[in-house]
Amino acid sequence: MEREERQDLRLYGQRCAACGATQYPRRHVCWRCSGKEFAEQRLSRLGRVFTFTKDHLVPSPDPPTVMLAADLEGGGRFYTQLTDGDPDAVTFDLPVELTFRRFHEGGGLANYFWKFRPLLGAS
Repeated sequence: MEREERQDLRLYGQRCAACGATQYPRRHVCWRCSGKEFAEQRLSRLGRVFTFTKDHLVPSPDPPTVMLAADLEGGGRFYTQLTDGDPDAVTFDLPVELTFRRFHEGGGLANYFWKFRPLLGAS
């Protein structure tokens, strides 16, 4: 957990030195141009829904579990759960923000990670 703290908790990705593409999670080879040199980049916590799915089969205290992939401001795409939102109100291009929340429990630990929530007052 300590090794991945900067990426997973502080939201740092990387930008390709050759083409400028943002990478998250970190990679050894650029997804766009196959470059191998990167600069560290802090990711925005704001974005817009690119795609989503509603899972009615996964165990959840409040089904369905909504999973979002959102394009972040300044580059990068992030995939995680929706929280604090009505599953029926999720649409493409919905403004969202990342919020740090309890994700699940395992091995006697409460695990926290980022979830998206609808950005209030945005259009």
